Amino acid sequence: MKKQITAILTTAMMLTASIPAVIVPMTVSVSAENVSSVDTGKAGYLTYQVRDDHVEIIGCTLTAETVTIPAMIDGLPVTIIAEGAFEGCNSLNVVFTNSSKLQTISANAFAGCENLKDVILQGQSLKNIGERAFADCPYLDTVHIMSDTCEIFDSPDTIPAKTIVAHEGSNAVAYAEKYDIATSLVEPYGTVVVDDVEYYVFEDHAVLMIAKPSDFVSGLKIPSTVNGVPVKEIAPMAFGNCYLLESLEIPDTVESIGERAFVGCYSLSNITIPSSVKEIGEEAFGTGNGGFSTPWLQKRQKENPLVIVNDILVDASTTKGAVEIPESVKSIIPKAFWNNQEVTSVTIPEGIEKIQSETFSECLKLRSVEIPDTVKEIENGAFHACEQMQSIIIPESVEKIGVASFIHCDNLKAVTIMNPNCELDDSSGEIFYNEQNIAGKNVIFNGAIYGYSGSTAQTYAETYGRKFIALDSEPLAGDIDGDGAVTASDAAEILIGASKIGIGESSGWNILQEKVADVNGDSFFDSTDAAMIFEYAAYAGAGGKDSPSVYFNL
Repeated sequence: MKKQITAILTTAMMLTASIPAVIVPMTVSVSAENVSSVDTGKAGYLTYQVRDDHVEIIGCTLTAETVTIPAMIDGLPVTIIAEGAFEGCNSLNVVFTNSSKLQTISANAFAGCENLKDVILQGQSLKNIGERAFADCPYLDTVHIMSDTCEIFDSPDTIPAKTIVAHEGSNAVAYAEKYDIATSLVEPYGTVVVDDVEYYVFEDHAVLMIAKPSDFVSGLKIPSTVNGVPVKEIAPMAFGNCYLLESLEIPDTVESIGERAFVGCYSLSNITIPSSVKEIGEEAFGTGNGGFSTPWLQKRQKENPLVIVNDILVDASTTKGAVEIPESVKSIIPKAFWNNQEVTSVTIPEGIEKIQSETFSECLKLRSVEIPDTVKEIENGAFHACEQMQSIIIPESVEKIGVASFIHCDNLKAVTIMNPNCELDDSSGEIFYNEQNIAGKNVIFNGAIYGYSGSTAQTYAETYGRKFIALDSEPLAGDIDGDGAVTASDAAEILIGASKIGIGESSGWNILQEKVADVNGDSFFDSTDAAMIFEYAAYAGAGGKDSPSVYFNL
């Protein structure tokens, strides 16, 4: 999604006006604990409270990487980000406000977002940024503030960014100059309204930004050009809550559709998507099985549970059993399988380079995923809460595993990391989590991390008290689960693995487990090996002291 995020950053540089700069010492603090709410709900990653005449954002999913603050929720304007709403969201790296409604970013709203890099605050409506709003964000690179009169709390901890992008003469520029922050002055581009849809126009392209929910009765045809330049992007949340829109024709100039572009379009049943579209954001057509999808997506799911658009896997949330993704698929959007309660195994095709954030999150029956050696990165929360997953092999091609990738995988017994230099997030929740699971139950990781001696996997295991087994070590024959003993459970595991091989599936074991499963050394693991382990388990249970290798003269 790099191209899309870059486009979002670009589209933020546009609104007009120059007002004399004023820096105001103040404290803006709207705490979620101190407000009486009419209702509380979820909108994508966001948690919100509905007040009498507005909505306040009060929280966010910890694994979110890119967040768009919508203009409206439940028919009310989103005007406030409450105190501490995003505090500690360490996966977050981009925040975008596609809104002319947001007025207040409260104290500590984004404090401690350790990976936050870019913030785009669009619109002239923003009035206040509170104390320590972006404090302790060590990688904060660029903050775009398009409101010229926004009052910023007078402290260097409020926005400790490398660069502030704003209009000349604005409060934001005055703040940056006072605290020696680099500035990038932007000249506003034109804003054009066509058929009640707002476009931002650049030198060589236009972006469809906002469509007003009340302005559509049935259909819309997006023009291929606006002011003589091609329309290339549909911004995140562009058609959010256009509940009367029934059909949409997208021209062949459009290359990307932003995340949640059509969320809340409850009547949208026909969408013409040209082959020019190469990027589609997460939940662009609504949440697949969460009751908030467009009729277009529901219809496509009935035709084929694997909803594929231009070689992009858009949704797989209604698939069942063993799923093999077609080789034609070149990318899988974030949360494609999210909350799927029926999928049990997935084979990812060669050519996929990234398993994106929360792709398999909360797939409670998912037991195995085959990852090809073309995958280079596993993003944040990719396998979050896959409660039935017991083992996974991460191939040597994977260079980075994101934050909380295997958090709350309650039955995880073996994680094999083949790349000795794979980058792992420095947190205990990266692989499992020795605390409460999503159901509030205390679960302790009693499996093992497999990797090579001296690898980053070993360093991680030793740092966070996980058991580590070296793939280049001499294993204990028959010890499939790596618990240091050869028992009947190991024999049962061999029978299960052999049965999987018999029906054409992968055993799910790593190279070390396959080696120890072949007890008799005939290059196969089958019922003969299982019988030998049962025999040894009975011997050891009766007090026998010899190791399996000695007992069987291996």
